[in-house]
Amino acid sequence: MNYNNCSSKDLNHPRKSPEKGAALVTALLVTTLLLGICGTLLMTTSMTATNSIDSTSEMQAYYAAEAGLQVALDILRGNVAPLDGSSTSSNFLVAITPATSNYSGDTAATPTSCGNSFSSARLSKWLPYDSIFTDRVPLTSSYNTMTGTAYSVIACTADKGTEPKKILVQVTGYGPKKAIKRMDMVVAGAFLNSFTAPATITLIGTTGSPAIVSVGSSNASLYTGTDQANPTATPFPSIAVTTSTDLTVATAATTGNPEVTPAPRLISSTSIPYYVESANAARNALTDLQDVAETTNRYFTTANPPPSVGSPTSPQLTFVDGNLDISNSKGTGAGILVVTGTLTFDGGYNFQGLILVLGSGRMIRNGGGGGEISGAVLVASFDRTQYDTPFYAPTFNTNGGGNSTMIYNSSYVNRALGMTVRRTIGVVEK
Repeated sequence: MNYNNCSSKDLNHPRKSPEKGAALVTALLVTTLLLGICGTLLMTTSMTATNSIDSTSEMQAYYAAEAGLQVALDILRGNVAPLDGSSTSSNFLVAITPATSNYSGDTAATPTSCGNSFSSARLSKWLPYDSIFTDRVPLTSSYNTMTGTAYSVIACTADKGTEPKKILVQVTGYGPKKAIKRMDMVVAGAFLNSFTAPATITLIGTTGSPAIVSVGSSNASLYTGTDQANPTATPFPSIAVTTSTDLTVATAATTGNPEVTPAPRLISSTSIPYYVESANAARNALTDLQDVAETTNRYFTTANPPPSVGSPTSPQLTFVDGNLDISNSKGTGAGILVVTGTLTFDGGYNFQGLILVLGSGRMIRNGGGGGEISGAVLVASFDRTQYDTPFYAPTFNTNGGGNSTMIYNSSYVNRALGMTVRRTIGVVEK
């Protein structure tokens, strides 16, 4: 082998590799990739925290809206006193009419969309709207839009001019960071919300057998349609009937008794309360009343009679499925008394409110006493279990004498109607 051509310089300094520096480039690439991943992780973490905060704010707005719904429902049920100290009743017509729904100095009540109508009725007569953020009711002290919670209420309905059977309540909840949540609630009126009493005693009859009517033989038994709460108003009939046959019976039963005033009267079909316009309507009414009674733990039976039927200071809705004998009862009952069987009482019994004898349609007073029923009574007989069957002949039978009074009282009737609960039909989150 010839080494003559190889210099010592070539042997001591071999040729450099073309890959020198690749490790540095790789390290830089890996570092850049890691920086990108870390940046993405930091951004994701930051966005997650932000979303978490926003989610919490939206949840607080949702809870604020729910609180507004509950307060509005309490107002409609008459459980909240007006802020001005008045005794304004919060019926549906009052709630949807700005002049009665809002306090007199409410200048912030501007028209706001509500369903297919416009309403500025926001229940400010009952709700303490904020002095600065005048469109909302604060739930937190020193309210502000970034950290506090609040709600606003609008009440409206398409059925204006008369007492509506249901209304729409729109509530907007406000959370921190200007979060907003809106909820709509449809509230049905109290079952007897539009009740009118045609007379002190109303007997719903049938074209078949005549009603059984007896008012007793003693002139000391007073039956009058003069409104005890408003004596100057035009009196109602003492007894109202729905058929000419029953008018003949009622007139004969009261002729010669000067304590039955005004005389019995035949009422037109338009004056018959809507829930007894037909036997089917009466059946549905009785079912609805039972539902309300069961909800409020005021449902009883013949075997399990009520311990009381309310009192003047605490009127109650009392539903008795069967017969009820309250003879010799002490004190005074008050509210709404519903009996599906025979209601028996004596001349010494006192009651303030509305008595509905629906089902067997038999109301019997035995003996004398010094009792007084103030309010209104309605009696209708029908088979509760058989739909599409007609009304039967009702019975109102007073036996014996004694000093006893049955008198119309609009105040007690109106108070009794408050015993039936306004019901929420549905709630929609928007």
